[in-house]
Amino acid sequence: MRKLLSIVLIGMAAGAVAQLPVRPTTLLPATTRTEVVVTDIGVAYAASDPRDGLDIQPWVEGGVAVGDTLGERLDYFTVVPTTIERGVGGRLSFASIQITTHGLDGDPVPRAPLKLSIEAPAGMLDIESAVSDHTLVALSPGIGRLWIESLLPRGTGTGERYRLPVPIVIR
Repeated sequence: MRKLLSIVLIGMAAGAVAQLPVRPTTLLPATTRTEVVVTDIGVAYAASDPRDGLDIQPWVEGGVAVGDTLGERLDYFTVVPTTIERGVGGRLSFASIQITTHGLDGDPVPRAPLKLSIEAPAGMLDIESAVSDHTLVALSPGIGRLWIESLLPRGTGTGERYRLPVPIVIR
């Protein structure tokens, strides 16, 4: 009896919906696609004390010095700030970002090499100043990411590296 009642009610509801007036749909204007650019900024070496900021060197493919961290495994790292928010014209020195790197035992790994990259819509950020001065300069509103990637392998045995995005919001 319940099944029959449910079927009857569904049928009645379908008939009622079919009698609703049809409203013309309003087409939204076509949006233009913005090219997203990914740019390698440099290699940052985590400081022994994260309050000291980052030591940033130019990015040279395959030429990163791992120094005393040779053979280390990096399990994770923490980043402050967790989100970068600026207005148009705002600036942020990458050296002011605090990153603490941690090995498999949870202890800090000082001077761990980290690759910094920016992924953002073309024209949102001044990429030239990011590469040359290691300064983020906001040119137009948008949302992008600062990618921080360990150049040391994780302890998983697969050779993968820990990678973390930091959202960039320009208002």
